[in-house]
Amino acid sequence: MSYIIYSPSKNACYDSRLNYPDSNPIPSDGAPVSTDNWKEYWCNNPPEGKYCEWDSKDDCFCWGDIAPPTLEECKEAKLKEITDEYNTLVYAGFSSDGVSYESTLENQSRIMMAKMAGGGMVVDGGKMVMLTATEANQVFDDMNTYVNSCNERYAKAQDEIEAATTNDQVNAVVL
Repeated sequence: MSYIIYSPSKNACYDSRLNYPDSNPIPSDGAPVSTDNWKEYWCNNPPEGKYCEWDSKDDCFCWGDIAPPTLEECKEAKLKEITDEYNTLVYAGFSSDGVSYESTLENQSRIMMAKMAGGGMVVDGGKMVMLTATEANQVFDDMNTYVNSCNERYAKAQDEIEAATTNDQVNAVVL
């Protein structure tokens, strides 16, 4: 005899050998489950695209198919994904005349101030460096080109997501 009891209403398994308090008894819809079935389905990770479900006709667990997301759910998930990618990309840094510069908001502000002031301190490869007016103008222009390129890619991806009519079209969008 099996000692595992499954309750569909609670989506929980109970050990019939234990004494449960009156305030939380084994539900009346509990059905016995073979230990082997319980171990195979309830205790293991399901295969990709599946979940453990209760087959009430046969009183046992089995693998059920996970329903694909709706188009709107797929679009929301993809938009979050490309927004995260965009934020990583835009703040990752850029190159100007063969030198890597940080692209944090703080350093973008420093570069803008250096351009306006005719030179100034910015972060280059993790260290502070002084830029001349000419260098500041070049670094600012390169930063602006880089950020605008990121913005254009992000806007294009957003438009493609919005225009998509199938989940496959949504999933094909890249930043």
